[in-house]
Amino acid sequence: MGALRSRDFWSGAAFVAIGAWFLWRGQDYRFGSAAAMGPGYFPVLIALVLAMVGLIILFKSLRSHAAAIERPVLRPLVFVLAAIVVFALSIERFGLVPATIAAIVVASPASREFRWSETIALAVGMAAFAALVFIYALSQNMPLARF
Repeated sequence: MGALRSRDFWSGAAFVAIGAWFLWRGQDYRFGSAAAMGPGYFPVLIALVLAMVGLIILFKSLRSHAAAIERPVLRPLVFVLAAIVVFALSIERFGLVPATIAAIVVASPASREFRWSETIALAVGMAAFAALVFIYALSQNMPLARF
């Protein structure tokens, strides 16, 4: 019964479930062959590998005494999810740089070692990096900043 409470058991079960779902969804696409891959070839192979890895993890968890699942810590979960929502709601209206800065500022209190000086430096650095990568290097069509 202890194996049913282990992290390995549930992560293996999740891998198997996700792999099975993608296998089921991928059956509508033509598979093809290795020489002439159809649109379902790669997704089905990845789903098979994911399900097989999940089965290995799941069966290993049944034979070992893996660590039990701890009670979830809500603080990081709340702040990181809030940062994702802030980014999604602000990128079109304010642009990439303000949305990135806002998301990092919102996510930073997730850590108990949060410091404003580090947060501001990280936010400015990540916003500059995102602008360089997505707007300049990849030529994505999005505003840098709107006010």
